[in-house]
Amino acid sequence: MINLNIRGMNEVNDKVSKAMKLYPQEARKAMELSCITVENKAKHLVPVDTGRLKSSITYKVSQSVYDVTGTIGTDVEYAPYVELGTSRMNAQPFLVPALYGSKAEIKKIFEDVLNGIKL
Repeated sequence: MINLNIRGMNEVNDKVSKAMKLYPQEARKAMELSCITVENKAKHLVPVDTGRLKSSITYKVSQSVYDVTGTIGTDVEYAPYVELGTSRMNAQPFLVPALYGSKAEIKKIFEDVLNGIKL
């Protein structure tokens, strides 16, 4: 499992927090839509040899009273080497670019929740 601290997502994180406080059920739906968006982008970007890595990319949403969290990733053991590279292989990132490439869409999804649009 790779844990990343993504910089530059503060504005999106603020929208998620505000949505969670105002509309917890809608915030969970918005997180699921956001995860699906990132998952689809990651599946489009991932290099494919056998298709195992691509088919293993999934998401999970968890929610507490104060927080909703989305996790997109894979349990394939070689995924970190593809994403980050090795001394013998160049990186072929697919998860981080999928997240950054989805930033505007995620922000819009949560803005809709904050504007009272029920998803």
